[in-house]
Amino acid sequence: MNKVVVSGASGTIGIAFVKKLLLEDYEVLVLLNKNSKRNWFFEQTKGVKIKYISINSYSKYIPREIYDVFFHLAWEGGGDRFNVTKNNNSALTSGDAVNLARRFGCKKFVGAGSQSECGFQEEFISSLSVCMPNNPFGISKLNAFHLTKYLCNLNNIDFVWLRILSVYGPFDRSNSLITSTIKNCINNKETQFTSGEQYWEYIFSKDVADLLFLVCNKKLNNQILVVSSGSKRKLKFFIEQIAVLFDKDLSAGLGKNSETKTYNLISDISETKRKLKWEPKTNFIKGIKETSNHLKLFEAVLKKNHIIFDFDGTIIDSKNSILNCLKISLEKNNINIDELILDSLISKPLNEILDNFVKNDKNLKEKIINDFKLIYDKEECLNVKLVENTVDLLKYLKSTQTNIYLATNKRFFPTMKILNFFELKSFFKSIYCVDSNDLSFISKSQMVKHLTKENQIKKKECLLIGDSEIDFISAKNNGIDFHLVDLIN
Repeated sequence: MNKVVVSGASGTIGIAFVKKLLLEDYEVLVLLNKNSKRNWFFEQTKGVKIKYISINSYSKYIPREIYDVFFHLAWEGGGDRFNVTKNNNSALTSGDAVNLARRFGCKKFVGAGSQSECGFQEEFISSLSVCMPNNPFGISKLNAFHLTKYLCNLNNIDFVWLRILSVYGPFDRSNSLITSTIKNCINNKETQFTSGEQYWEYIFSKDVADLLFLVCNKKLNNQILVVSSGSKRKLKFFIEQIAVLFDKDLSAGLGKNSETKTYNLISDISETKRKLKWEPKTNFIKGIKETSNHLKLFEAVLKKNHIIFDFDGTIIDSKNSILNCLKISLEKNNINIDELILDSLISKPLNEILDNFVKNDKNLKEKIINDFKLIYDKEECLNVKLVENTVDLLKYLKSTQTNIYLATNKRFFPTMKILNFFELKSFFKSIYCVDSNDLSFISKSQMVKHLTKENQIKKKECLLIGDSEIDFISAKNNGIDFHLVDLIN
């Protein structure tokens, strides 16, 4: 089942899931509300088919293609949980989503539920929980469950309901506890919390995406699957982890939000793990680092009209491929290497790296360089990973028509080969490499100086995004702002 429809794909779960599907070479159609603020992500992503349609128009839409699975994530009213009209309408149009799935020829329908459909629970939330929702959002989610299950059974469509607990990650709504706390830390603002004594669970959006992908191909019908980390902690634990990440004291905000009713949120995911053979992979510290880096990147480009990107370590993670080529080239020429030293030099130009091993033998150095180029340029240069957060930012900047430039110490040939392979070339207004246009820049600082002069860039309107001290110095020497990319391993 490799053709998937995803409605309401512009949230943190939807975007993570679409990324996962594309990574697995699935064919994806997203149903988007034309007023969504994140439509740019899909408009700038290769391989995604888009249909702009409101949930109120599902009943009128006649598809022209056949798909296998329909994931219904769309919902209006999630951010306004006491709005009866919006949430009730979302429940009713969930029935229209099932009928649309039938017209698509889908054999499986997957609905997105919530902990809210269960109401306040002091016991573990499971597929057998007695649901007593206490707000219009939860009531409507529970109604949607019963309605979509009935219609799926009536139309002989396999039915799966995901009872999803608190999810966090890139592209989450700005007023969620995790996102708002991180943004306030970035901007040095206070966040007010409850006492934090209640037990809670958080799950990272990529772990949810992995689960949804397994649901695509698993034979399941009339199943409720609880989606959470299954790892309960006091809420203040999660707040403390964010405080450690930013080296801030957030304890002053605990207890200041006395208006919000507190309750425990804990789950039993044993059935989900057993049926899908799935485990959450991302611990909270790693998850908030990735979420924080994503938010920092998007905050950094505000009020900037010109963005200069480094390449290695910023847009692509090419460390392993470069190290591998260097090791092969050095060993081929009988040079003993210290891998720790080699690893520490990776961000420098090739000539500078080799100075640490064969500084006084010009001919040998030239031979190693030629060996490296032959190995790297042939195919090893493509053995890289894209830096996900940065590529997300490139898509956003292109959608806002911001001027984007590339400045790299990598040579022109492998740079263009990589850009063309990953279809990234069109993002950049201009591309500057260490050997561009026969200029042979002697330093990154000189390259950036030439770039800003040639494009008549005002310093206050410019930002350089990179991952190394060289990038920082290049920005500083040219009087422009700098943002450091931190790769999460």
